[in-house]
Amino acid sequence: MISIHRSLVTAIRPLVNRKAVARPLELPLTMLVWLPKEVFYSSWEQLEKLGFKRTKNKRDGLVETHLPIGWSYETNQTNGACLLDDKGRLRARIIIKRKRSHLHVVHRYSVQEVVEENELHYAAFDLARPIYRTRSISFPPKDCKKKVRRRFDDEKQNLEWEVRYWLAENVTGWTDSSLFWDKP
Repeated sequence: MISIHRSLVTAIRPLVNRKAVARPLELPLTMLVWLPKEVFYSSWEQLEKLGFKRTKNKRDGLVETHLPIGWSYETNQTNGACLLDDKGRLRARIIIKRKRSHLHVVHRYSVQEVVEENELHYAAFDLARPIYRTRSISFPPKDCKKKVRRRFDDEKQNLEWEVRYWLAENVTGWTDSSLFWDKP
């Protein structure tokens, strides 16, 4: 039988010498880390759905947070860190700057600009696997007129929106960072 009393979880062993003996259960530990208050491509509400729990402790644009069970926090040499889920998948990047830092949440589905030689195209990715691709366009010459450069920028933006439209039509809710991670 399991009982919860004042946040202490205990397990009651069978009667020993006619007395119930309580011992603490071993619970999975969550990592307590300082994360930026500012979240890009998601929200704290979506992070809380994943199991993040903010404490009341705050300082310099950071908030003390319990990570979901099994998640880890890894630092890198480029003034940042990353959050890995219980399966070792990258779920967020933490960008740390002098006066401002932010948490960049990684989605399962993404839109990326792909540059190959002198051409570019946009693609929709399911993690690292491309699932849709636009046609390629060539970069304008470096010494081109502003009108040519503007036309290129407009065409580039249209390609990006083509991929976003394709994802919206084919993957309902693709912008929600908490969805799809455990589906094949």
